[in-house]
Amino acid sequence: MAMNPADEAITGQAIYNVTPPEASLYFVKTECFCFTEQILQANETKEMPVYYFIQPDLPEYIKEITLSYTFFRIENSSAVALVPASETTTD
Repeated sequence: MAMNPADEAITGQAIYNVTPPEASLYFVKTECFCFTEQILQANETKEMPVYYFIQPDLPEYIKEITLSYTFFRIENSSAVALVPASETTTD
């Protein structure tokens, strides 16, 4: 889950890490939010799913795999702020 506590929309992209490093050879992501830029609206909390599988030839000595993400803000991207219908005005 990701959360944008700021009062403005942000755009960013996540980079993943697998530990232990040798487990990354057996960890296969088929779909991930980290494949594309993500826009988080102001104060938005968003589920960001990832689909993966572990190759069956994972060495037996690897008992635990940790998948972690770091979300980097993309400063030069123009995030689109969505305005709720109740906040729009007409002239």
